[in-house]
Amino acid sequence: MSSDRQTGLWVMNLRLKSGGSFSGIVLNKIDDKPIANAEFEVMINGKKSNIKSDAQGKYYIGGVDDDSISFITTKLGYNKFVYNDFQFK
Repeated sequence: MSSDRQTGLWVMNLRLKSGGSFSGIVLNKIDDKPIANAEFEVMINGKKSNIKSDAQGKYYIGGVDDDSISFITTKLGYNKFVYNDFQFK
């Protein structure tokens, strides 16, 4: 499942296995202020998706139907953050 959280548009891909989601806020390490428009390259089940954080630094990744995901977060002027094989519990 993927969505446009601002307009409420939902695109669903129905499967027998239920999916989860992954969300959070991208923060500046120095002053804890949100970082808008941080780019995420996400790998779920071998498929690549690209998303951005919103104006408040919030991001949402839906349709996670695997036990782990990998992602790279980038923003001009900041160090790249790479997280491989994040395990859901």
